Amino acid sequence: MMVAEPATMIEPLAMRFTSAGLSLNAWQWPNPGKPILLLVHGGRDHARSWDHVVAALGTDYHVIAPDLRGHGDSDWSPEGHYALADHVLDLAALVEQLPPGPLTIVAHSLGGNIALRLAGIWPDRFVAMAGIECLEMPLTRSSPVDGIAVDDRWREWIEQRHAIDQRAPRHYSSIAAAAQRMSDEFPTLDAALVDHLARHAVREASDGWRWKYDNRSRLRPPDDIASHEFDALLANIRCPVLLFYGDQSWVPLPSPDRLALLPSIDLRRITGAGHWLHHERLAEFVGAVRPFLDQALKEQR
Repeated sequence: MMVAEPATMIEPLAMRFTSAGLSLNAWQWPNPGKPILLLVHGGRDHARSWDHVVAALGTDYHVIAPDLRGHGDSDWSPEGHYALADHVLDLAALVEQLPPGPLTIVAHSLGGNIALRLAGIWPDRFVAMAGIECLEMPLTRSSPVDGIAVDDRWREWIEQRHAIDQRAPRHYSSIAAAAQRMSDEFPTLDAALVDHLARHAVREASDGWRWKYDNRSRLRPPDDIASHEFDALLANIRCPVLLFYGDQSWVPLPSPDRLALLPSIDLRRITGAGHWLHHERLAEFVGAVRPFLDQALKEQR
């Protein structure tokens, strides 16, 4: 399956929305009359990371891709607080601005965990969700999940937060240098793709080029919902869910018990792919997502 390059597409339009006093950014590829597809990126990423996916799916959808708070062209939290609840609140603020009608959503990692929670809170709003390595992650911080005592969990967070607050932001002499850093971390990615991702991931500062994301967004606060509460949200989801996992990724496969909470679930294992499988195996990813979304919308009608 051939997938178009982003250069063949019309550039997206920026839209701003407000959540909890922050001015947040989203990119949209207008396509009047088509169903809305939300694309939600993961941690330390940005909305333009979806450009290749939009190139493949954009003719059939009105695509909207938000920059999470502290990422891309959205505001940073003044307090450096990036709880999952804050991200869910932000995504809800965006969804509330959208016209009524079926919503589909494709999300990666942190973005997928956010989307799952919102789909459990507003189960009637979504007709299909595809998530990339987002169900079993060290994001739901509670003793039943990670076995860490509450005092140790808080102590670890305090120490890590202090360390990040004292760390000077990394800067690069050029966009090419930032792209090289990204290539070093993800050596399997195509050089042209890395250049594209890096170009939208940095902004120019007085001392060179810096990543757009707030380094403090790396940390999850230690007071997230408990494991059984997360499970309750999953059990409330009504739309079909398609999950992708790379067989070379550090993210564990979902437990059978947690998968069983979802009413309609399909799990795909992508051979030879890591955590960024939608970049590493784009054609295979899009080839699975397109018929899944099409079928869900057809059944919804």
